[in-house]
Amino acid sequence: MWTQVEFNGYAAAANFGDRPLKDIMAEYAAVRASTVALLRGLDATAWERRAPADWTLRSVRAIAYNIAGHERHHLVDIRRQHGG
Repeated sequence: MWTQVEFNGYAAAANFGDRPLKDIMAEYAAVRASTVALLRGLDATAWERRAPADWTLRSVRAIAYNIAGHERHHLVDIRRQHGG
């Protein structure tokens, strides 16, 4: 099951406002590349796996789509905060 996360606390501790945009984007690119590599490594059986009925996201495919949408959220936020 997904647990509640205190996102504002994580964001505040990251000090993004004090870091150069190029460093933030390099970190972002590294995380994105590792996520893409992970997803590309999944075989057909892995893509069909499902979680218990009480989980919010119930399949590997749903989690992958959620990751993609979450990435877009971060890009919008980076652009908003850094005027891009």
